[in-house]
Amino acid sequence: MFVSEAELGRISSFQKSDVSIRPALLMVCLLPCVLLGIARLPETFTGDQAMFVVYAERLSNGGMLYTDIWDVKQPGIFLFYLAGGTLFAFSEYGIHLFELLYWLLFAVVCLKFLRDYFSNNWLVYFVPMFTVGYYYLTAGSLQMTQVETLANLPVGFSFLLVPKLAETSGRLCWFVICLISGLSITATIILKIAFLPLVVAVSVVAVILTSLRHPKFGRAKALITFVVIWAICGVSLFLCAFWIDHLGVLEQFVYTSFVYPREATALHGGFERIAVLGSSLVWFTVTFLPLLATIAIGCIFGLSKAFRADRGISGLWE
Repeated sequence: MFVSEAELGRISSFQKSDVSIRPALLMVCLLPCVLLGIARLPETFTGDQAMFVVYAERLSNGGMLYTDIWDVKQPGIFLFYLAGGTLFAFSEYGIHLFELLYWLLFAVVCLKFLRDYFSNNWLVYFVPMFTVGYYYLTAGSLQMTQVETLANLPVGFSFLLVPKLAETSGRLCWFVICLISGLSITATIILKIAFLPLVVAVSVVAVILTSLRHPKFGRAKALITFVVIWAICGVSLFLCAFWIDHLGVLEQFVYTSFVYPREATALHGGFERIAVLGSSLVWFTVTFLPLLATIAIGCIFGLSKAFRADRGISGLWE
């Protein structure tokens, strides 16, 4: 069996696309997200949001976290509200506007780094709607501006840049990518320490997949990259701890982040929390069912396409 060069070109659909993001199409695909975000600007703070903005405003007036004000969460979420309130206002409009800009940045990052994974270039322009747009359509007041959603941007930066390491030969560019990835992991941990296993897993998978897809990015370079990224994360976390100690609240921070959660779990954990876990799983499944179905269809289609491509290439030797 003979396969033509044209057929081989269609088979190699997973190769990098040279088509850049067009500004006009970028604006068009971001417009629905902007409109949905604007519609949610006046939404009244509910639950944690109200507490976060009160705490952030107190911090802006000289208050100290974990002494003057206390919560079990890590500093990241309070710093986010502090930045939004300082730039705009400690109000629904101010915080939600800051969040909207944050999500637009997330959408642009996804467009930039995911376009090479689409065999049809026009599909990448649906990414903002299926991420940011879907968030604004489905998130209730309790889910908006929460730690678990805001962590998406730094988690994304922690691994999306890693494949670019195989395409660069300059040491400075390589170090900058490692620096951004390491600092993104740090930002994720500052938002929530419980995300540590997640960022470890995604960074390991990203380095391994990059090594497998790019032969020049061998095991030695992959190992060095992983070590450098986490060394940068370790140094930045040490500097954060030094800063917290300088503020005089290191002991309170350690108790809040590591000791109190175990005490609270011992008092209020156990089988009575299974009902809460079950209701959360039901909410997640129902809310994200359209996305989960789309992902499943895409995986099946991609695997079948890859299988046909492998059979076509093997036909060259028959």
